[in-house]
Amino acid sequence: MRATFEFDFPTPDEAKAAASAIMQETEFKKRGSSEVKVSGKTLTIKISADDAVSLRAASNSYLRLMQIILTIRKPTKNR
Repeated sequence: MRATFEFDFPTPDEAKAAASAIMQETEFKKRGSSEVKVSGKTLTIKISADDAVSLRAASNSYLRLMQIILTIRKPTKNR
């Protein structure tokens, strides 16, 4: 089972920073594997898993991390 997620950032540097922040997740390979790549402004996460439960768990983990990253990088009016 596989899943692919793509996230577009305003700049290549922001995409690289996000990839660096989640890179440690790729080290966990209990029932599947994952790959994080940056191409220009796009961050791609590819997940392969042995079963649906593992795929869902890995997907949720990456999506939660990306939600945090995207929330943190949002500019605020008072800055």
